Amino acid sequence: MSVDLVYGNVTGLRRYVAIPSLRFHTIGVGEILLTITDVQYAAFPDLDASQVYINSVTGRTPSGYQAVMIDQVGNVVSQHHADPACDHPFGAHKLRWNAVAQVGWLFVNEQFIPLPALKRRNFKSPRLLRRSA
Repeated sequence: MSVDLVYGNVTGLRRYVAIPSLRFHTIGVGEILLTITDVQYAAFPDLDASQVYINSVTGRTPSGYQAVMIDQVGNVVSQHHADPACDHPFGAHKLRWNAVAQVGWLFVNEQFIPLPALKRRNFKSPRLLRRSA
């Protein structure tokens, strides 16, 4: 049996792990498939170990690629590890690549403005992003 590690071509970040014999999955635009044996996968102590394995195979370490989702009025509503070749926001939301912006900040005139006094709900929902087909 085999296990598929799917990672982003631009970032090298692991996107998901799939077991081909359990369900059919398709590789999206900007994604690369790395197939390993179930024995190799079982040897990983945790899910982060699969990222380390991908790093060793590709010879690169992802730099993070933090993105923030911005609503129609400029509020930063969520943070994501995303890949610009694979992920796109739903609806009128925008996805901006930024390593420091956080939920609750504002995006005005192409600049992020921190508002530390405001407490907002921090969520990282995978449903806010969609894969391009």
